[in-house]
Amino acid sequence: MTSLTRTTSLRFVRSDLRRTFCDTDLGSLSFRAQPQNEPTGDNMARAILLRVVLIITGSLFCLAGFGIVLPEAWLKAMLSWLGGADRVEELWPTEALFVYALRASFVAYLWIGAVLLVAAANPTRHKTQINIAICGLSLTAVVCFVTGMTNGVPTLWYLGDSLFSLIGAVLLVAFRPKRENK
Repeated sequence: MTSLTRTTSLRFVRSDLRRTFCDTDLGSLSFRAQPQNEPTGDNMARAILLRVVLIITGSLFCLAGFGIVLPEAWLKAMLSWLGGADRVEELWPTEALFVYALRASFVAYLWIGAVLLVAAANPTRHKTQINIAICGLSLTAVVCFVTGMTNGVPTLWYLGDSLFSLIGAVLLVAFRPKRENK
């Protein structure tokens, strides 16, 4: 390869890179976002509603993060308010195990909320994440309802978890963007 050919090919590569990654007006390096398949028409309205549902549901799940750092006395007060403080000993072998399980569930709810908030940033990009959230919320609704009914958990506990999860799953299914035919 001659030096003229190398120089010409390097100029071509440099100019191609400049066109791809640089803003020629400013002359500075800026990586442009790849164009996404943005929803149109009816899918646009569904995407907006889906985003709202994801933000609301994710935010409510993230509120469980406060339970991670609550003192045990506050957890007991919360339990008495929800109608189950007198049954803690009956439902759990030790109080330490109960507090551990409660805090672990708070962490799980916090992670679910974080995943939903990340999906809300770009619902069209995170379709798989949304489908997994639908499956997870549906499974949570069923498990909480069946476990609560069969083990004598206070009604407000299992109905709250199962109904909230079921409503979230139904809303995500209702508003998720339909596939566009290409």
